[in-house]
Amino acid sequence: MPRCPPVRYRLLDLVFSVVGTVAFLGDLGSDMWSTVKYYKAGDTAWAALYIGFYALSSLVLQLLSWGWFWVDKKDWDLLEEAEAGDISGDYVECCSIQAASNGGAKEHRGENGTKSPEDASVVDAVPVLLSDTPGSPPAATTTQDTQAAAGTGHRTAGSVMCCFWTGPRTAGSEHQHIVRSFWTSKIIFRTFCFTVLHVFQLGYPLRCIHSLEVCFAACRHPEDDLYKDYAYFLIHDLSMMRLVETFLENTPQLILILYIIIQREDIETFQYFSISMTFICITWAILGYHQSLRLILKGKLELSIFSSVIYYLWNFCLISSRILCITVFTVTFHWGIIVHFILLWVAFFLWASLQKTSFMKDKFLEIVYRTAVATILYFSWFNIADGRTLYRCVVYTVFIIIDSVILVVSWMTYKTPSLLDGYEMHIIVIHVVLFVVGLSLRLLYYIYLHPNIRNEKKQYADVPDGKIAEIKVLHSVDKTKQQINYRMEYLAAQIY
Repeated sequence: MPRCPPVRYRLLDLVFSVVGTVAFLGDLGSDMWSTVKYYKAGDTAWAALYIGFYALSSLVLQLLSWGWFWVDKKDWDLLEEAEAGDISGDYVECCSIQAASNGGAKEHRGENGTKSPEDASVVDAVPVLLSDTPGSPPAATTTQDTQAAAGTGHRTAGSVMCCFWTGPRTAGSEHQHIVRSFWTSKIIFRTFCFTVLHVFQLGYPLRCIHSLEVCFAACRHPEDDLYKDYAYFLIHDLSMMRLVETFLENTPQLILILYIIIQREDIETFQYFSISMTFICITWAILGYHQSLRLILKGKLELSIFSSVIYYLWNFCLISSRILCITVFTVTFHWGIIVHFILLWVAFFLWASLQKTSFMKDKFLEIVYRTAVATILYFSWFNIADGRTLYRCVVYTVFIIIDSVILVVSWMTYKTPSLLDGYEMHIIVIHVVLFVVGLSLRLLYYIYLHPNIRNEKKQYADVPDGKIAEIKVLHSVDKTKQQINYRMEYLAAQIY
C-alpha cells in the first residue's frame, strides 16, 4: 500500500510525545528511588536486581538506537550526494507483480536498492536511474533492460515487471536542511559525541529530546510536510524502543515489586509510586506502538476510541494474567524463576531465529533484536515474521496456557507460608477470569473492531484473485520524497 503519515502533524501526537517522555523520566526517577530505598534497607540483592533490569534494558536500547543512527546516516549521506550532484537522472519505479491465489503477493521496496518487506502487494520494487533526457518520460523499458539498469532486480515465475516514470529525480537539500536544522542535530551528526553518549547510556534520552524538538517544530509549521514527515519518522522509532523498554525493564520490575511486597507482607509509599509508573509505561508503550504501526501504512483506518480501549484491555488482561502466574511461582521457588525464564527465552530466541527475521541491517544487531523479541514473547505475543500469523498465534497461545498451568500447579503443590495463604482460590479465579476476558476481547477486536475489516470490505469487494496486487501497485508509486521509516514499516506489514 502507499505509505504516508496523516495529512498534517496533530496536536494530539505532540501531547503523546510529551507524556511519553515525562513517563520515561518518571520511571527513571522511580527506579533510582526504589534502588536507594532497597539498598538503605540492607536488601542489596533486590537493589541490584531492580537496577539490573534498568541496565539491561538501557543497554539494548542504546545498541538499537546506535545501529539505527548509522542506517539513517547512510540514507542522509546519499541525499547529500544527490545535493552535490553525484546522483542525477530520472527516477523510475519498477514493480514485479505476481498473481497469487489469495489475492496478493509480497512486496520488497525501498530507495537506493534497499529492499523492505511490506503489505502483500508486490514481489520487488527497485528504483532505477536512467539516462534519458530529463523532464521527459523514458522510453518503454523491458524487464531485462530494467534489471540490467537496476543491478538488483529479479523475476519470479509468473511475475510481470511494470515501470512507472515519476519525473526528474530531485535533490535532497530540503530534507538535509530539516534534519540538520535542530539544536540536537549538532550532537547527532557529530559521530564521536553521539557514540560517547550511547556508551554512557544517554542515547535514548537524546532521541527523546530530539523527537520533542522536531515535534514542536512540526506544530509550529503545520503547512510544512517535511517537518511532519521527520517527526513521524522519529516517533515510529521511539514507539518501538518504548515497547522494548517495557518488557525488558518495567514488566520484570513489576513482578519483583509484587514479590517483595508478598515476602515482606507490607507495602511502602515508593512501591505505590513504582507500581503506578510501571502500569503507565506499559499502557503507553502498548497503545503507542500499535498506533504507530497503524499510522505508517496509508490506507489503513485509524483506531476509533472504542477499538483502542478494547485493544488495550485485551492486552492488559493477558499480560496481567501472565504476570500473576509468574509472581506466584516466584513466591514459592524464588530464584527458580531464573531457570524457567532462561529455558523459555532460549526456545523463543530459536523460534525468532528460525523465522529469519531481518529487522536490522547488521547481523550482530539482528541478534540483539531477537534477544529483545524473545524476552517480549516470554510475557506477551509479538509477531515478527510474515506468513500464517494466525497459526503461529494459536501455537503460542496454547504454549502459554500450558506453561501458565504448570506455574500455578507448581505453586499450589509446593507453596510455602506467605501472605497468599487462604487466597489460593481467589488467585486462580482471578487468573482464569483475566485470561478468558483477555482472549475474548482479543477475538472480539479482530473479528468486529479491527480497522481492516471495514477497510477491506470497502476497497476490495468483488475483486478477483490476482487483481488486488495490481491495483495496489498502480497506487503505490511514491512521488514524494517523504522519509519512510522502513523498520516500523517492516513490523507493520507483519501485523496488517
